[in-house]
Formats: sequence, structure tokens, C-alpha cells
Amino acid sequence: MAFQYLQSLLLPKYRVITAVDGQDALDKLDWLIETLDNEDAVGLPNSIIADVMMPRVDGFQFIRRVHENQAIKFIPILLLSARAGEEARVDGLEYGADDYLAKPFSRKVFSYFIFLDDNYLRCFL
Repeated sequence: MAFQYLQSLLLPKYRVITAVDGQDALDKLDWLIETLDNEDAVGLPNSIIADVMMPRVDGFQFIRRVHENQAIKFIPILLLSARAGEEARVDGLEYGADDYLAKPFSRKVFSYFIFLDDNYLRCFL
């Protein structure tokens, strides 16, 4: 449900690459890096939206692994979580998220958190 809600906020205005969990997102990022020199390359995302509670690789592990990869460590990451409050947000930021958004959130609030580049957003969900 949350996944579909996020897609509805981003599509059709933005290009969205989705992943079913944290490991799938890492695998897709690796594939995007490997294909950068191809003529039909998709390119790297301008931003990444990740949830703290993802199967196989959680949001904190995901951020750590993205930041360890020189090819993608610069990509801003918006971390979503059911945990609200200052302490939860600080935890997310200390783990390396560029911003933190507690769920549930409204369309209006979410629109302030997406990272834009010439009105074109490529992101992982």
C-alpha cells in the first residue's frame, strides 16, 4: 500500500525505478553502474527513497552500502520510517540519510522532500 502511494505521488511526472527490497535495490544500482557506458543506459538515479524496514537489507544497511560505493555515494537518500520524533530523525540522519520523513505523510509534505534536477527525478522506491 505505501509503495503504491509513493508511486502515485511520483508518476507520471517522474521516472521511477522500483525495487522489492533493499537487496534488490542494491542489485539494480549495481546493474545501472555496470551499464553506464552502454548506448541505451538508463543512468543513475538523482535520488533514492528507502524505508527503514525493508526485507533482506534494511534501510540503515542500505545507506551504509550505498555510501561505501564510490560510484553512487553522492546520491541523496530520503529515509522513510514509521518512527516519528526528533530522536528517530536524528538516528536516520546519523546513519547517513540526507533527510528523514516519518510515515504517514501527506502529498504536500512529501513534495518538499523529493530531490529535483531540472524537474526530472529518477529514484528508487
